[in-house]
Amino acid sequence: MVHVWSAIGFVATLAVIGEVMIASGMRQLGVANLSLAGPAIAALTYVGNAVAAKFFLREKVDRRRWLATMCVVVGVILLAK
Repeated sequence: MVHVWSAIGFVATLAVIGEVMIASGMRQLGVANLSLAGPAIAALTYVGNAVAAKFFLREKVDRRRWLATMCVVVGVILLAK
């Protein structure tokens, strides 16, 4: 189980580094800051994961998970305003 959590921590660290780099690039373009880019990227990833689980992996994604996905999207929209 330690290997699983180590892998999750490693991937999460890389994701944070990636988001910081994206936000840095966006800042150079004068577009957005990390407090918006980070949650927006995470929300889109969350939505993408739900869609991929449903259609590519044929997992059962129930209404509760779709509702949670939509709540994440609404939260990011609220951050953007």
